[in-house]
Amino acid sequence: MTTYDEKTARAVVEQIQAAVDESIGTGRPDPLLQCFDATAAVLIGTSSYRAGAEAMQEYFSALAAENTLLHWDLDHPDVFLSESDVIGFSATGHVEWADEEESGREPFRLTIVARRREQAWSVLHFHGSIPQS
Repeated sequence: MTTYDEKTARAVVEQIQAAVDESIGTGRPDPLLQCFDATAAVLIGTSSYRAGAEAMQEYFSALAAENTLLHWDLDHPDVFLSESDVIGFSATGHVEWADEEESGREPFRLTIVARRREQAWSVLHFHGSIPQS
């Protein structure tokens, strides 16, 4: 039986970060869409709730069209679910962002549930929020 740990949780976030880096400013949401299970994914943020393929397409298309750099800096992730092909974890940390006019660093909270598919992770649930927002 496979056991997932902090290293695995960080790898999931690194996969999402790589997709963000590849998509931002290009107008191409495909790298982000490939990180999420379009039939089951739920994406919850500070000010939005998105579920299903159409909502993911809309949200990630808008994100890919922006020219804002994003980076998640995790503190210690806490794995709460470790099954044969599923990991669930929560973490706190900071999100750093920069656009053409300003930049910032804010604390955030994060919860992810992802399923292992071949050589990558497919996110089923993503909840990220900035407490001060």
